[in-house]
Amino acid sequence: MRFVRLLRDGFSVYAENLTTFVLAMLCAAAGSIFIVTAPPLLFGLYSMGVKAAKGQAVEVKDLLDGFHYTLKSFAYVILVFILILAGTGASYTIVKSLKLPATAALLIVASASICWTTLILFSLVYAVPSIVSKNRGVIEAVEESMRRVYWNFPTTLLLFVSLTAITVLIGWIPVLGPLVVIPYQVITYSKAALEL
Repeated sequence: MRFVRLLRDGFSVYAENLTTFVLAMLCAAAGSIFIVTAPPLLFGLYSMGVKAAKGQAVEVKDLLDGFHYTLKSFAYVILVFILILAGTGASYTIVKSLKLPATAALLIVASASICWTTLILFSLVYAVPSIVSKNRGVIEAVEESMRRVYWNFPTTLLLFVSLTAITVLIGWIPVLGPLVVIPYQVITYSKAALEL
């Protein structure tokens, strides 16, 4: 099964570059305190992930490659934020028109928002690697990601569920969890984007 091979290959690449990615993740976390640097640093991690997935050597300084995509990184984050808000706003509008009790309305809107956000994130798993590896525009990368998800639905779904489960199991551990999980996800999604 392809998703198992992708998970295994992603882990092998991560293990070979463990120190580099942990240091880069620490730098990205520290640099993201300023908020405006967070999107380019995320793209920098993906730039490192794509290079590592291709078998190229990576260094911590490669994290700064994300600043070559500053405008695209902001456009991408804003687009994702708008998509998530649109779904949440639509569910709120629908629930409000039903005149439900406040508690029920809150639960429905929260559930719909979580489901919608998950769907958006699932649909866009290949967008950032596509922008970084092929220098695509944001809209073009989003469309390509959705097409890839559609054509590789079983593999992408199993990959997404597996990496989400790993995040739930390990990612909550303070400091250590994100240091381990985020680079592994970045590498694995980058490898999948290159191969699928």
